[in-house]
Amino acid sequence: MHFLFPKYLGTLLLFCLFFFSGYAQKEITTTDVLLGVKNIEQVQFDSIQLAFLKDYNHNLPLVNNVEFRSETRDLLFSRQEYAIRVKPNSLRAILAKKKVYSSMINEVEIQGQIHVNDELEDRYNLLIDYLYNEKLTAAYLLKKVQLEDKLTILKHTVYDANFEVRDVVDAEEALFDTQVVLQNLQEVHRHQNALLKLMVKETADSIYLKNNDLVTPGQILAIAAREKVSNDNLEIQLRQSKLETIEGEMGLDVAKSKKIIDFVQAKYGGKNSELFDENFAIGIGINIPFFGNAREKRSEHYFNKLRTESEILALKKAQEKEVVDAVENFRSTASKYQVFKDQAANSSVTALLNTYKTMEGVSPLILLKLKISEHNRVIDIIKIERVLYEKYIKMLAASNVLFQTPRVNFLNANSSLTE
Repeated sequence: MHFLFPKYLGTLLLFCLFFFSGYAQKEITTTDVLLGVKNIEQVQFDSIQLAFLKDYNHNLPLVNNVEFRSETRDLLFSRQEYAIRVKPNSLRAILAKKKVYSSMINEVEIQGQIHVNDELEDRYNLLIDYLYNEKLTAAYLLKKVQLEDKLTILKHTVYDANFEVRDVVDAEEALFDTQVVLQNLQEVHRHQNALLKLMVKETADSIYLKNNDLVTPGQILAIAAREKVSNDNLEIQLRQSKLETIEGEMGLDVAKSKKIIDFVQAKYGGKNSELFDENFAIGIGINIPFFGNAREKRSEHYFNKLRTESEILALKKAQEKEVVDAVENFRSTASKYQVFKDQAANSSVTALLNTYKTMEGVSPLILLKLKISEHNRVIDIIKIERVLYEKYIKMLAASNVLFQTPRVNFLNANSSLTE
């Protein structure tokens, strides 16, 4: 097997070069990527919008408007009349407007939180893809070396009596497929690397994602077992806040339609003919109840209220189904993962390989075939692990646990997501 050594040496040097080059790269963590969610433009815009709404006074004033009126009689200045008319807002309208304003602020705040949660879930999924893309790349690099060694051995046994041409054909096809997979993985890695740099606003040419504290599959199963479904569904809360806004607008329109005092007026008409006698009057305008003008608005509000209530019921039903599906998919993947792990632990290929390693005179080709078979199982486990992590995040998101506050990093073994 002396002819295998140069190839493995080259691979060793390649991995060493890759390992030490990591120190020249900018190191980031999963926490850095997740915390970067607060820096995206949409989240910052939502914060500015919310701050504006909270600082700006949208409440109805006690006085709606003040009018100054002047009227002349017979074009005589001495008979000039002056009046100040004040139109107040009713207390009922003021309270209704305050409710509308409060629920509108709540809507903006919830919508902003929805944007944060959507971005946060996307970042979790990208981190999983990135980390397992690297694992698969390393696994396929090793598989490529094994297949190249297999072809080298087969070329040296071309004149043996038990030589099979089909072995060469299969090995070359497998090597070609592996090279295609590696090329695709490398292209995906470049794209993911660019996305991560944008997410953490990193200007370095290259970054290195630290993953030594990544939560293990065993820890994932433990976390999933103890987490409960949260009722803090923001989409439902948003509709409920919209419902409060609609009810407040209905109350505001009713208050305006039932406003009794339209105005209060003070009028001065100049001096009278008698000494010290002034023409001064106080007037008041009373609205006669008439609801025809508000009927159309009220019908529109009732329609919007019924539609929003229907949306809330639909969202609640959809959430229940989403949670059930997400939990079931996770459990199914976890069961499949455990089967793969058990099969790998009790593999006859591994047992046979360990036996052959202690024996003399065993064909190098047989040993290499066993190693390739064993490594294929490793690749299968990496793939199912990736699905397990994805289903894990999907389940936490569907259950609203992923977005709980104070936030935690569910990819970090220490479960922390702090500055």
